[in-house]
Amino acid sequence: MAGGARWSRMRLSELDVPVGPTGSVEWPGPEQLVRIGYSEMADRRCGGAPRTCAPPGEAIPREGSMRHFCLLLMALALAACAESPRASLDAARQALAESRYAAAIAAADAGLAGEADAVTAWGLELVKLEALDRDGRGDDTLAQIEELAALRPENMPASQYSATADQLRAAGQGAAAIQVLDAGLGRFPDDETLLGLIEEAKAAPAPGSEELEMLRSLGYVD
Repeated sequence: MAGGARWSRMRLSELDVPVGPTGSVEWPGPEQLVRIGYSEMADRRCGGAPRTCAPPGEAIPREGSMRHFCLLLMALALAACAESPRASLDAARQALAESRYAAAIAAADAGLAGEADAVTAWGLELVKLEALDRDGRGDDTLAQIEELAALRPENMPASQYSATADQLRAAGQGAAAIQVLDAGLGRFPDDETLLGLIEEAKAAPAPGSEELEMLRSLGYVD
């Protein structure tokens, strides 16, 4: 860390965590920890144990500061693994609710890049799928829904395909909606809702429209 950089303070439980001006954690050396008040935290924590604590107001010995420094790093690592993906999911859902689709996709991707548990990861994937279709990104939506179906087919019912197709059509992506319905029928060929949506689509598009051309290319109309 550059000598002129400023420090702010972020509380994690009872630990004072140094963070850089951008909000990312930056790791100080033992001497910096003493300067920013880490010795006071050590005074509270170790209760006067020899060699690791100093009287209040005095710097703790190097061995003690290094020991507490390592414990601090471990606590931060565990907290980051547990909280970051969940925080990303909350942020993605909030952005989706506010129709900020690009922000929702970015937050979902950030959470998926971390060590998310299975439930959180699936929530992030679904938020991303909905943000993609509501944003009218047809090709990306189709790729996402196919990826999720391959990843966890038991979690992708026919209703997910029909809902995604409806959202794509509302976003002006009729041709992509047909592709999603076709993908759904590939897995659920007898689903009445999917079949009904295909029949509705066959009656709706104008001659020469992209939706009609997609229906024709997939064999639903002559």
